[in-house]
Amino acid sequence: MKRDYLCRPGFRYPLMAALLALFFIAGALQEVSAQTDFSGSWKLKDSSGGPGEMQGLLTNIAPQQMNVSRDGDEMAVEKITSVGSTGERRTTNEKYDLKGGVTNNPISNNPRRSTVRWSPDNERMTIRSDMSIDMQGLFFDITQTEVWSLSDDGKTLRIEMTMSTSMGDMSFNFTYEKSEQK
Repeated sequence: MKRDYLCRPGFRYPLMAALLALFFIAGALQEVSAQTDFSGSWKLKDSSGGPGEMQGLLTNIAPQQMNVSRDGDEMAVEKITSVGSTGERRTTNEKYDLKGGVTNNPISNNPRRSTVRWSPDNERMTIRSDMSIDMQGLFFDITQTEVWSLSDDGKTLRIEMTMSTSMGDMSFNFTYEKSEQK
C-alpha cells in the first residue's frame, strides 16, 4: 500500500516534523534558561532544627556567609563558617554540576559525592550528597539533602537540609539574606 499522504503537495509531513523538532529544541532551551540562579553573596539570618541537644552545633553546620557563582552549567559555592567556641573561620569551596553530573566535594579528607536535581518548574534545586565519615576508626555513612529556593524578590535564600544516618535523621532550616558585598 502506497502512502500518498506523505507525498501530497503542501508538505504536511515535513512541516509537522519541523514543528516537532522546533518544539523539542525550544523546550530544552527553556529548561536550561529557566533554572533559578542562586548567584550572590549571602549572610545567615536565621537557623533552626535538629534535636534540642544539637542546637549548639548549628553554628558549626550553617555557614555564616556563602558566596555563590554560576558559570554555565557549573555552580561554585564558597562557604565561610565559624568553628567552635573560638569562632575560628573556616572556608570551604564546593562545585556542583547543574545538569546532574556527580561532583566530589570532600569534607575533612572524607569523600563526598554530590548530584543536583531541579524541581519541575526549575525554581528549587536539590543537592544530594553521599559521604562516608571516618571518626577515629568509626565509620558511618551520611546522606545529606539540601533544597534551595529563593523568595519572589530574590533577596532571601532558604535551604532545607536533612541529614540521614543509621542513627536517624535530622532536619535543619537556614535562611540567608542577600548582601551587596562579598
